[in-house]
Amino acid sequence: MPTLALGQATVAAGLRSDISLLLGIALFTALFVSIGNLVADTLYGVIDPRLTTGGS
Repeated sequence: MPTLALGQATVAAGLRSDISLLLGIALFTALFVSIGNLVADTLYGVIDPRLTTGGS
């Protein structure tokens, strides 16, 4: 299970004070979440064209 291995790597890096590994995990996690949100926002506009950008 990849998430279990990622969690174990995060805990191990924290216990060993491996700052570079912790920063790498945080960076890639933020990148994947941002890309996922961008894809979801784009698909919402494709699936439901009533959604528009902007106000009033």
